[in-house]
Amino acid sequence: MNKWNPERAKEIRRFIDEYFMENHKSPSVRDIAAGAGISKTAVQRYLTDMKEQGEIEYSGRRSICTNLSRNLFETTPAVLYDSTVSCGLPSEPNVQETDIIPLPTALVGEGKFFILTAKGDSMTGIGVDDGDFVIVREQHICKDGDYAVVLVNGCETLLKTITYLPDQSAYLFHAENPAYKDRIERDVQIQGVAEMIIKKLR
Repeated sequence: MNKWNPERAKEIRRFIDEYFMENHKSPSVRDIAAGAGISKTAVQRYLTDMKEQGEIEYSGRRSICTNLSRNLFETTPAVLYDSTVSCGLPSEPNVQETDIIPLPTALVGEGKFFILTAKGDSMTGIGVDDGDFVIVREQHICKDGDYAVVLVNGCETLLKTITYLPDQSAYLFHAENPAYKDRIERDVQIQGVAEMIIKKLR
C-alpha cells in the first residue's frame, strides 16, 4: 500500500457510516473498494491499520464498526407504562408496566428511562400533543426550566415546565399553552425529566 493517507482513511470511515445508515449492516471489503475507488487489498490494509489505531472494530470479515455504527447497535431499555401524563387536567397515576422498549443509546444516552403517553394540550408549545409518547429520564431532581414529570399530592401525574420557589418551599408549574394558568404546589415528587417525544402520524 502507498503511504498512509489520512484523507483516504476518513473517506473509508465515512463510506462505512453511510453504508450502515442506508443498509443497516456493515459493508464488505468489496463494497468499500468500489465506493472508495481503491483495490480490495488496499482497503484491507487500511482497515487493519484503522483497527490498530482504535478507529474501528474489524474482525477481518464483514463485521466493521465505527463509533457511529457501534452506537447505533447499542440500545438503552425504557419501561413503557400503561399510563398517561397529564398535559392538561390532572390525571390519576397508573404504574402498570406493559413493555420494555429498546432506545438507541446514540439518541438518548445512558441512564434509566420510562415512557408515558401524553394527555391534553397544555404542552403543545414545545411540540407535545395528545397521544404522543414522552420519553422520560428517571431522576428525582431537576433544574429550573426542565420539562419535568411530577407526582403531585400523591395522585396527579403532570408534565410541566418547572421552577422551584425557595421562598415558598414550593414548585411553580408552567404550561406551554397560554390557555392554562400557572399553578404552585408543595407536595411534589419529581419522577423524571422529559427528553424527547415519539409522535404518531394520524
